Amino acid sequence: MIADQAARQLHDKATRGELLSSEEQASLNEWYARQDEAETAELSQAAVPERLEGLRRDVDAAMTDLRSVAGRIQTLSRENEALRREIAVLQRQLVDKIAAQSA
Repeated sequence: MIADQAARQLHDKATRGELLSSEEQASLNEWYARQDEAETAELSQAAVPERLEGLRRDVDAAMTDLRSVAGRIQTLSRENEALRREIAVLQRQLVDKIAAQSA
């Protein structure tokens, strides 16, 4: 296992475009993997900030409101369709009544 300081020097060398030997590249890749593992472990143990929890609650509340509004829109849409049909029936009846009186 390569020492942290030596790995940092290899990283610096590689990022400057200098060529690494295959052994140096393998050591650097191993160091990168250890750094990734350490970062992943640290992130998985980190507590979720209260602000993030608050935002999640806000999103959940907004989704609940959205579902409620969507349901109300569907209800109004059905009611409007029923009224349109009723209006069409009444208009036909009116036309028929006018036609009967004219005859």
